[in-house]
Amino acid sequence: MKRALLLLPLLLASLLAEAIHWRGDYDRALDEGRSKDRPLLLLLVLGDPESVRTMLHRLMRDETLSRWIDRRTVPVLLQAEGRISYPIELYYTTRFPTLFLVDSRRELPLTAPCLGIGACLESLRQWRKEFP
Repeated sequence: MKRALLLLPLLLASLLAEAIHWRGDYDRALDEGRSKDRPLLLLLVLGDPESVRTMLHRLMRDETLSRWIDRRTVPVLLQAEGRISYPIELYYTTRFPTLFLVDSRRELPLTAPCLGIGACLESLRQWRKEFP
């Protein structure tokens, strides 16, 4: 049951944002980012499927942004509760959803994290300009 709840954000992501291929495994995504020389787009969520659904729905409506995410980054969607599968000390937050743009080579944030749905969407638009 717990495992099903942890997979809920990934299922929602695949249903609502088909153009964006979200990864659910941090280590594999990091390896992919390094091999493709792309930053990670790390979205941390906390057991609130409605906020995740809202954010992904808004991303899907912005086709330009969705394409940039899928073609220029390695998008990773992780649940921040239960079994932590990412280096929490590098991406610590107490507000969710939180979005990080991460240099996959050095495993360090490229920008300040954004907190909340509205701020994350604005940050994504800005990051798209800064990292074409």
